[in-house]
Amino acid sequence: MISFFKKNFIDQLWHNFETLLEIENKYPNFEILPNSGVLISDHNNNKFLSKIEININKILNDGDESTSTSSKLLKDTEGMNWIHMKDPNSYDLLSSSYTIINALYNNNSINNIIGFALKFSIKNEELNDDIYLIYRMDIKSFYPFLPTSEIVGQKDEDKEDAFFNFLLINKITLEKNKRKWLGIWGIPF
Repeated sequence: MISFFKKNFIDQLWHNFETLLEIENKYPNFEILPNSGVLISDHNNNKFLSKIEININKILNDGDESTSTSSKLLKDTEGMNWIHMKDPNSYDLLSSSYTIINALYNNNSINNIIGFALKFSIKNEELNDDIYLIYRMDIKSFYPFLPTSEIVGQKDEDKEDAFFNFLLINKITLEKNKRKWLGIWGIPF
């Protein structure tokens, strides 16, 4: 069967963000923490990326619909950049994150996006930690990540599984193949 109305990843991403906001409203022990980050490669292969800091600030701060989300470009030692966003309002944080990803997509910079990270606080019987939710651009899906130290490879797989199951029950689109759950050590928030 041919589908004439296929959702692209950007629509699916926003749908998942809306679902995360619904989960936060439904469960008092589930909190979207006030930081997010888009990891991009440091290739200035177009005009938009060559002036990324200026463009990000313009996108987030122009117009009546702007939020109070702050942003900063953080360079790492691996030739990558984090577009770090901070906002205590969960809706504004997710909206700003979506806006940045959409701007990169619309300015021929989608191939520069490695991934996206959000951090959550969860307090329940299975998970009493802060944990990341990673969106990997190449597979277009989310998965949990809980590093236990800065040493690459050290993570809490049991708590990642518990978070995965919680999000799956609550209808977040997740990567089911655990071999694709690549950690990102050194997330700057």
